[in-house]
Amino acid sequence: MTEFWAHGGKFSPYQLEPKVAALRKAGQNILEAEAFAGNAKYSQWDETPAWLKPIGDAAFFAGVNRLVLHRFVQQPWNDRYKPGATMGRWGTHFDRTQTWWEPGKALVTYWQRCQALLQWGRAPAADTVGVTNASGDIMVKSVHRQAGSTDVYFVANIARQPGAATCTFQVSGMQPELWDPVTGTMRTLTHFADQNETTTLSLQFAEAQSMFIVFRQKATGKAVARVPPNGSVPAEIAVLNRAWRVTFDSAWGGPASAVTFATLTDWANRLIGDEQEPDDCEWIPGHEEKDAGSLKAFPAWFINNQPRPQEWYKQVPDSLATYVAGQLALDTAVLTRYGEREATRSEHLHTILLYLKRRRWQPLIDIVPLERWLLERALEHDNERVLLEMACE
Repeated sequence: MTEFWAHGGKFSPYQLEPKVAALRKAGQNILEAEAFAGNAKYSQWDETPAWLKPIGDAAFFAGVNRLVLHRFVQQPWNDRYKPGATMGRWGTHFDRTQTWWEPGKALVTYWQRCQALLQWGRAPAADTVGVTNASGDIMVKSVHRQAGSTDVYFVANIARQPGAATCTFQVSGMQPELWDPVTGTMRTLTHFADQNETTTLSLQFAEAQSMFIVFRQKATGKAVARVPPNGSVPAEIAVLNRAWRVTFDSAWGGPASAVTFATLTDWANRLIGDEQEPDDCEWIPGHEEKDAGSLKAFPAWFINNQPRPQEWYKQVPDSLATYVAGQLALDTAVLTRYGEREATRSEHLHTILLYLKRRRWQPLIDIVPLERWLLERALEHDNERVLLEMACE
């Protein structure tokens, strides 16, 4: 198994390249990686699918075709305890207590589709896609799979900006198709050039967009000399010109009742100044001081009862910061940007341990008496949950 980290939103492999080379030399097709390992500096419950996607795509281009997510922690208690247990300070938070746990299933489906195609066939000798005329400061990468007369290329813009590029594939006489691993749709590309034993496409890329270009059938149309862009064509879904009634999940600090929007506007912008707040909007204390830049637009929304692409936001309740600061005899402002300094968490943990008259777990010292104590309790109880709760107490 290989390994990569998500440091600062960037793909950070750890001894991955030599391991991939060794596994391929040994004839291994499935190349696993402990995926999205993280530490306290970057994994602070603010990771989002949009943040994770280009990191995972970069791993696919490095040869990985099976992600072993790091990490998932059992949450044995009810929803009163959020965000819940962690694996110490390590790992990206893939847990049922993550705010985007339910809509985040779309990201898992995306990975499933990518892995299915990247495990199919074989990886031929180095055969990269030629990329020219790139615009918009994008970064296009590719990986190739092949079986029989079928060629599959995974192509993606791993930059967080949109743009376009001309891509040339080492395939001739075949019909190009675009398979979208996000939506699961497939369509034939009608604009391409076939010359010099290659096929050239002009592709439009959104921010961090990926796609599979598939050649599995003989070309049915005539290639064109000048290749216009093969991109997504915007289509009108609905005209949004009426008032909106927007509801938020109160369990996560949202208003208890629906909020009326006279027009469709950015919710983050409504947090800048009271004059933009609707009369029936109730939010957490101190909302008027919040910087909209700290919010992540990530709500789940619907048009005519049909779910639309989901987005989420991150928000730390001021009441929680005030309570914790009071318990630790700290100024609330100290917790405003909690965790940005690398030493902040360890300093606060030390303060908490002193306050509780406790110390950190030391396995070499504590494991023997704990095992003895658990053995004695196990003679009294045969319920694992009871034993766990007693050990935590």
